[in-house]
Amino acid sequence: MLKTVKIENFRGFQSFELQQLGRVNLLVGQNNSGKTSILEAIQLLCSRNNLTLLTEVMINRGEYFFGNDERGRRQLDIRHLFYGHQIQLGSTFLIGGINDNINDSVVASIAMPDSR
Repeated sequence: MLKTVKIENFRGFQSFELQQLGRVNLLVGQNNSGKTSILEAIQLLCSRNNLTLLTEVMINRGEYFFGNDERGRRQLDIRHLFYGHQIQLGSTFLIGGINDNINDSVVASIAMPDSR
């Protein structure tokens, strides 16, 4: 059972932490205050880095654009995943938590592609 969750630089949260989570938890807040983002962070943490779930969430939110190539393929706009929607080399978000007394985390970072 997830006992704590910590979010850094993910979506609308520069830094956020929930502690003493129980079997049932209630998130209450105004529209656009981050309730869904908290649930997405928990889902990503508990999915063991399954990026397919994150891709589906981003598509459902309309966080994509169509590329300029000849096929005009849909490309995910990953800026929406980072606090302030600004990314540059070294930009990172972290989602961490304690689940059944085990520390777990997901970290995403913008890095230069490998030049091999």
